[in-house]
Amino acid sequence: MKLAQKGNCAKGYADAHFRLGLAKSEMGDLLQAKTYYQQGLILREKLGDSLDIAKGYKNLGQLYTRLNLYDSAQYYLRRAIEFIQYRKELALAKMYNDLGTLYKDSNRFGLARVYYQRGMLLYTQLRPNELETLEEIRSGRATLRMNYAVLIQDHFNQRQAAKDSLLRSLRDFKNLDAKKYIPLCHLLLGNNAYYQRDLPLSETYYLKSISDSLLLNPLDRAKTYKNLGRVYLDQGKYTQARQNLELSRKILVPLNNQAELALLQFEWANFFYEQARFADAARNYLKVLRLQPKDTLLVGRTLFFLSDAYQELKLPKQAKRYEDQLIRLLNNLNSEQGNLAFQELFRYQMDKQSLLKQYLQNQKELIYQRSLTWGAVLLGLLLLAIGGIYLFRQRQIAAVREAKIAQQNEEIALNNKNLAQQEAELARKKEQVAIQQNLALLRQKELETQYARLEAQDLIQQKIGEELHDGVGSMLATVKMNLLTVEEVLDSLPQERIITYNQANRLLDEACDKVRKLSHEFGEALLKQFGLKAQLEALLEAIGTSKLQVELVTHGLNQRQDFQLELNLYRIIQELVHNVIKHAQATHISIQVSYFPENVNVVIDDDGRGFDVQSIQDSPGLGMLSIQSRVNEHSGHIHFDSKPGRGTTVMIDIPL
Repeated sequence: MKLAQKGNCAKGYADAHFRLGLAKSEMGDLLQAKTYYQQGLILREKLGDSLDIAKGYKNLGQLYTRLNLYDSAQYYLRRAIEFIQYRKELALAKMYNDLGTLYKDSNRFGLARVYYQRGMLLYTQLRPNELETLEEIRSGRATLRMNYAVLIQDHFNQRQAAKDSLLRSLRDFKNLDAKKYIPLCHLLLGNNAYYQRDLPLSETYYLKSISDSLLLNPLDRAKTYKNLGRVYLDQGKYTQARQNLELSRKILVPLNNQAELALLQFEWANFFYEQARFADAARNYLKVLRLQPKDTLLVGRTLFFLSDAYQELKLPKQAKRYEDQLIRLLNNLNSEQGNLAFQELFRYQMDKQSLLKQYLQNQKELIYQRSLTWGAVLLGLLLLAIGGIYLFRQRQIAAVREAKIAQQNEEIALNNKNLAQQEAELARKKEQVAIQQNLALLRQKELETQYARLEAQDLIQQKIGEELHDGVGSMLATVKMNLLTVEEVLDSLPQERIITYNQANRLLDEACDKVRKLSHEFGEALLKQFGLKAQLEALLEAIGTSKLQVELVTHGLNQRQDFQLELNLYRIIQELVHNVIKHAQATHISIQVSYFPENVNVVIDDDGRGFDVQSIQDSPGLGMLSIQSRVNEHSGHIHFDSKPGRGTTVMIDIPL
């Protein structure tokens, strides 16, 4: 750094700051690394090299990710992309991958999918050059494809598509001899096979991952052992399950990763539960809750099995306590999340009944075999004794055996009763779903009526816009031109007349400006002539203030679409933005519109006060019905992600 400063080499001086920041980051001194990065970024911004500036923002984004400050990390990565978003470079594709992964880790799965898709589209356009080799492009594409597979596998239930992507990534990594990624691919393929209930294939992939586990980072190594333990649990191989869960714990404890420790503790509880050791299971489920996991589904599963364990222990008060907690948790989820959680928990209950029945059947057969063995020994002894004693002893053995079998049959009958209760509960849930479907049909009728109203409204607005632009606007322009003749003799007029003239002229300018803005609001002349991007830029110009920052990011809008689609997209965005201004008390709005080969994606994000999505969906206003109607017209899908105090993200996908 000193050499660069003495030699008056500004670029070298800036780069030296980033090298020092990287060194501090690798040493674990993240705060000092942040200081070096920020100083280096200031120097790079003065130099004006957009690629270097983008890389600087990317370094800060990655650093904030390590600090678990996801909002700041997202901001810096978005800033990095802004500087090179129109350059077809490998660096931009990697930033799309990083930002998609960051949104995935923040549970904002719709945005994660958007940025992964943008990265995949960009990779199809990249070609090798003097700075980017074919191997680097293929490696980056394989990594992005692997991350995208995890997203659609874990959160969009697209298991087969995820498997195909993972196999392609694995093939690419092998061809590139990228050994560090191969065991990770095996781990993810093991997860995919497990989700599809192919336990032998899942075990094979996990064992392959373990064979190269030294290439994995410690966290992924711990996950592999834990997941293999889960497979052995499902297969009833309890010794192997315990061994792998122990190995996972030895790796995880020093890492102090609370989220993964909670998942591992849950599997330990399952280890006891699936052997009908309900007291040990209950103690371990309570340990999961004490770790306070943020994973809502994990909390739900833990409460479910904890309640059931207490039920098996004949402790109804404790069982009811955790059952009530589970119900409150499900009620706090939105309808889609609640249905998914209920289906997941019911599947676990079915698996549990199957495992318990199998375990009790194995125990029954074991007792029976032991009884036969002891009977044969006693028979040999009794043949040498008195026949009466032999008969008496045989009756005793038979009675004990029948008592044990009767007890086990009672337990199986009790489990069958519980299963019947759960099936009745499922039937009740299905009835509720049917009611919701009927409500959805009624709502669809409302949307159809609303759509007809919107068509009439669009026609009226178009007429008003044309009249404002062509009629009133033209008249005002004519008045303005006529007044220009007055300016030629203005100096000869008295001072008070000059002041009056200037005031009138200023009011005329304001009227012209107001008419222009209103014509843009009501009409689509700008949209017809220049397209959606120009119309959105005019909207932003009209609403932007010092108290409200509005950001517009577009991709692919140079290619025009059907006018009706562009009009509906504009009206949807206009309604959503007006809702933010009116209700959200936001200071920042981000509008992202992207045209992809197969769909249009719109994401509107604000930092306002948020709202309860379920209450809005239960009682939608005219604005919400208008938005839904326009989306339905193009067979699209809209998703709201919001909670009170957390801001709002609206994601819209419309197929082309």
